[in-house]
Amino acid sequence: KNLLFPLFWLQERTERQQTEIGNFEYVHHIKNKGPKPEPGQLVFYHYHITKGGRVVQSNFGDAPSGGLLPSKEDAAANPQAIGEALRMMAVGDSVTIIYPQAN
Repeated sequence: KNLLFPLFWLQERTERQQTEIGNFEYVHHIKNKGPKPEPGQLVFYHYHITKGGRVVQSNFGDAPSGGLLPSKEDAAANPQAIGEALRMMAVGDSVTIIYPQAN
């Protein structure tokens, strides 16, 4: 529980930006200078989904999720928040995507 607090603190004090393709709102907490993934490259990541301040789904402690990073053309046809986050991240980065909740 203590590890989640700094992320919420940073989120409140960090400027939110928009992704290039899907216009998803995000905060880039940790931004390293390493290379970014290229389209078609296999990428792995950990995530957790929160709702109302509680983690409702997570793969931390398990094997990372993974998949091929789509081309910009494919991403423009079907924007996905996770793909947009991965496109701008280097190894070790931390990004929060603010995804609108369906009612």
